[in-house]
Amino acid sequence: SHLAETTATRGNSSGHLDRAAPKLLRRGIRHVLRYDRPLKKYDSDELHALRIACKRLRYTAEFLAPLYADNLERLHTPVLAMHRLLGDVHDADVYRRRLKTILGDKPPPSVAKATAIDALDAHLKAWRKDQLCEATAVWRLLTHRGCTEALASVKMSNQAA
Repeated sequence: SHLAETTATRGNSSGHLDRAAPKLLRRGIRHVLRYDRPLKKYDSDELHALRIACKRLRYTAEFLAPLYADNLERLHTPVLAMHRLLGDVHDADVYRRRLKTILGDKPPPSVAKATAIDALDAHLKAWRKDQLCEATAVWRLLTHRGCTEALASVKMSNQAA
């Protein structure tokens, strides 16, 4: 953010950044919107790829925010939430895979440990489901309103330049 402000206040660099900013934002938004199915239809790897696309868009929006006043806030807030929520979904997936790898095919050494392992797995499953449900609500907001408004803002500011 500070770098964008500094760059925006310099003479020659400002013009280049003003011209490049809309293209960078449109590209980031396009990469996120490639994911056009309901989130529950994506596997773990695809959700992680969406998380990375959201992360890149988030950082681009944060960097370019000084050029757009508050116009990117409608984009930044849900993208930030998607980045966090899909990170939690990915963590749950990774933890469950690690648990299965550690246990392998061996039976648990005791009933108490088997119960604890089942409880941990159930907790991870429920946590993942909750985070994915919340991400789905944010995703609807982002895909139906946030990106569209941000794109309109970018296009209008591009025409004004």
